Amino acid sequence: YRFRMRCRRSLFPFVLLGLASCAGSAKPSQALSSLRASSVSTTAGVTATSTAVAATIPPSTTSTTTAKSLELVVVEAAVQNWMVDRLGCLLAMDTCDPTSFTPDGSVQRELIAKTVKDYRGANLRVRTNTDDPSYIVTKGAVVSSDRTTAEVKACYWSTAIVYEPNEKAAGGEIISNDKKLSYDVVFQMVMVGKRWLIADFTLPTEYEGFNTCPAK
Repeated sequence: YRFRMRCRRSLFPFVLLGLASCAGSAKPSQALSSLRASSVSTTAGVTATSTAVAATIPPSTTSTTTAKSLELVVVEAAVQNWMVDRLGCLLAMDTCDPTSFTPDGSVQRELIAKTVKDYRGANLRVRTNTDDPSYIVTKGAVVSSDRTTAEVKACYWSTAIVYEPNEKAAGGEIISNDKKLSYDVVFQMVMVGKRWLIADFTLPTEYEGFNTCPAK
């Protein structure tokens, strides 16, 4: 296996869009052939796992003993938004609407909208790696004092495959990208109405070819 560790400000795992990388790391490829697909929704075999969260902010005074802590609510929202909403959109690019699950004016909306546009333009499609499904494991959440923003740390194992059309290939498709990657990821969450959504994220490290995430 090959090994690579990078530090990027805001790289979308589905596409290497050439966004700004931090000092000392290589710039991601601008070529369409480098488009990177990650996983699929939980309905297609992906396991989204949340570990115990760090209760750094006391629960709301209105919480009961049976209510979820705010940190757990935020963590579950991050997993839903990343593994179901976002990836589900990219599995159904012809019909998905990125504005339905991303904050207005956010980096996340900009990245997903560009990804959908690029994939549609290149007629690329994302398929599940059923032998080794993608998954995410959360490591903790910190909620702001005003309870409107939060940070969630996680590890993401990305295995799905991108296909491109080829009239000569059996079935009409060939593999465009089948790299497996694991990421440390930090989500910046924001409360929009009654929903916690991912507004932005950073990927402090990236490992190509092997899984560094805890077992699902």
